[in-house]
Amino acid sequence: MAQAPITVTGLTGGYSGTPVIHNCNMQIASGEIVVIMGGSGSGKSTFLRHLIGLKEPMQGDVLLFGESLVRCSVIILPIFINRHIESFFLERLLFSYPLFLFFKG
Repeated sequence: MAQAPITVTGLTGGYSGTPVIHNCNMQIASGEIVVIMGGSGSGKSTFLRHLIGLKEPMQGDVLLFGESLVRCSVIILPIFINRHIESFFLERLLFSYPLFLFFKG
């Protein structure tokens, strides 16, 4: 069985020491479509930022094809992410929010 492209284990994340994501665990399998829904301020964009390595979690880890994004070198991380994930951003006011992601072949 193939490695899940994304595995999230014990992810807690937020801003200025205040978590908005608490102990999240999930796997996203190849070919799977995942929708992340929630109200304003519920952590959707924060979660997506963790999935593509733009934000370091307070606790837990995000694995991309079995490799930890948390323990990945700052120099290697953008190359690794770019090799495996394409992300599209929606411009809104002063912030860019990930709109959707897909895995490159």
